[in-house]
Amino acid sequence: MGTTERKEREKAQKRQHLIDIAENVFFEKGYEAATMDQIAEKAEYSKGTLYLYFKNKEELYIAISTRSISRFQSIIHEEMQKSNTGEEKLSAIKNAYLRFFLEDPDHMKVMLHAFRSPAVIERLHEDQETLKMIMQKDQEVNELIASAILQSSREGTLKGKTGEITQEEAAAMVLAGGLILNGIFQQAFDMLSFWEDHLPMKAEEVIRTAYDLLNF
Repeated sequence: MGTTERKEREKAQKRQHLIDIAENVFFEKGYEAATMDQIAEKAEYSKGTLYLYFKNKEELYIAISTRSISRFQSIIHEEMQKSNTGEEKLSAIKNAYLRFFLEDPDHMKVMLHAFRSPAVIERLHEDQETLKMIMQKDQEVNELIASAILQSSREGTLKGKTGEITQEEAAAMVLAGGLILNGIFQQAFDMLSFWEDHLPMKAEEVIRTAYDLLNF
């Protein structure tokens, strides 16, 4: 390996290390409270070194959010591999959301929050390559859900529907379902401590009950 290649590899490794450190800081402090000073101190680098790799904390948060999306995609694919019918695939998608909530809540919080922050959105629009990659990942998930909805429709198992639906109807159901799913889990994070203290059921039971609001 040449000197240039070694330096590039070391730079990439250092960048990933900084993302790892920033991830811990964001998880502990939250996006709003976390600062570049805290991240640099935790990484034991000067803030100037940190700025050589990332222009601001929004750029770091976007890097973490792409990890979150990739982790979620992996869970969806794992769940889908267990399914054959359209009904099973739709159930697998809902199970994937619930698994992400239970197994990797910090990354799920990032995925739900990142694209609601005006500062993050503004920074993302300045990085068209990353924006395109994130939109592609989002489109892949939407296509999986739409395909499962259409299959369930053909098989006559789609909840509340008789006969086959069109691709346009499936696309509308994907968007509506996404809004409901995101809302369910945002509310779950907001209310989790209250539920645990005052409800005679676990958060998982509340979420499964909320799934009945979905139109698939």
